[in-house]
Amino acid sequence: MFLSRTGYYSFFEKRNQKSHRQRELLRTGVSFTTSCFTSGSSHTASIFPYQIGLWQSENTCELAQHPESGQFRVTLSGSVINNSKAIFFLVTGANKAEKVKEIHQKEGDYKSYPASLVKEEGTVWLMDKEAAQLI
Repeated sequence: MFLSRTGYYSFFEKRNQKSHRQRELLRTGVSFTTSCFTSGSSHTASIFPYQIGLWQSENTCELAQHPESGQFRVTLSGSVINNSKAIFFLVTGANKAEKVKEIHQKEGDYKSYPASLVKEEGTVWLMDKEAAQLI
């Protein structure tokens, strides 16, 4: 993926034009495991809550931007993540306990977090004691 003045290009072709390979991957399922890391900013992969619309992208990858640093990141879209055979969340730290609780118990503003859009079947949450303390 690289940037140009007119937009960014994926590994396969210009944005919004699916290659045959991309269509086939999305149709048949992806044969890899996805790891989703969450942080204090409550992002999943590199999709932040303020960019939750990237989850619904038909592209394989999207360009996301960190809300504080402005850093650009390449992220998988939700369809690719949810087509994975297994999905792992790695969550550490007490500062994530409240958000983990909201997502797992479907409370409060849980739908604003991209993690709430990850399929439950085949998803494993790996958490330290501090992150899991409220569930």
